[in-house]
Amino acid sequence: MKFRIIAAAVLVAAVSLFGACAKKDNGAETTKAETTALLTQSTTVPTTVPSTIFLTDAATLAEPSTMQATSTTAPLTTKAPAVTKAPTTRVPSTTKVSDIATTAKGRVYKDSQIEVVELRYGVVEHRYKTVYYQMIDGERVDVGYEYTGSFINRRNYSATYEDLLPAARENREKYSDYIEENLRIINSYRAAKGIAPLRLNEKMTVMACARAEEIAWSGEHSHRRPDGSTCFTIFKDAGYETGMAGENLGYVFDNPEDVCLAWKESRTHYKNLMNPDFTEIGIGVAADPDERGKLCWANHFITIE
Repeated sequence: MKFRIIAAAVLVAAVSLFGACAKKDNGAETTKAETTALLTQSTTVPTTVPSTIFLTDAATLAEPSTMQATSTTAPLTTKAPAVTKAPTTRVPSTTKVSDIATTAKGRVYKDSQIEVVELRYGVVEHRYKTVYYQMIDGERVDVGYEYTGSFINRRNYSATYEDLLPAARENREKYSDYIEENLRIINSYRAAKGIAPLRLNEKMTVMACARAEEIAWSGEHSHRRPDGSTCFTIFKDAGYETGMAGENLGYVFDNPEDVCLAWKESRTHYKNLMNPDFTEIGIGVAADPDERGKLCWANHFITIE
């Protein structure tokens, strides 16, 4: 099983994007945790992001900004994974029929079919189905069926923040124990370094669950949202305009212990976890619709005076 974690931070005054995927900043050697965390099938495109910009500009990052940055840190070049499109399946133009057995009522045949099941947000599941039937008095009579496989087609994913909220609220309750354990572990890391604990922000936790939900369903496991905007636009969707903010993501981790350890062992994620300027956290969890995909994790950090 391959894993992936990525981190970003901002000042809200400001946004600072750090890539923790393929390599460390400034050419430093990749850690073992970062190497094992990378999903190697993703392709990358170079993106240059200023180390600090105003959060109020985050939604229009590509447009010129007249606001002054709050830091003089040099621009940081990172790589962001490109959107990975789901494979397409070609439905056979003719049904393949096989003679598989003979019973007292005659021969049993089978044919292969593909069922397309609508899930949510425009995502569908393609299910491969084998149907068994007999021909009785010249008519086909189905005698059984079985599903032999499936895949999730995310190509037409589309959801607004409001669309995501119902599932986000459900996941807040469903994964409440994981959320509390995630908080406990992160604050234990901070306590060991004499840093004040983060407070769990309920509004931000629902927001983080919405972020995890869109990652899980869109398959876009990066700090770019499915619509192409930066991750920090979700802060604006939730009504945050100013403050200092950051994001950590994790994918295909079964439990909070494993994802927190991966974040701890990654320099950029650890920087967010241990930032003494952050005062509150939102913790999100959501399940990938593909049962093989497991869980997606999102931590959002913010400074509230």
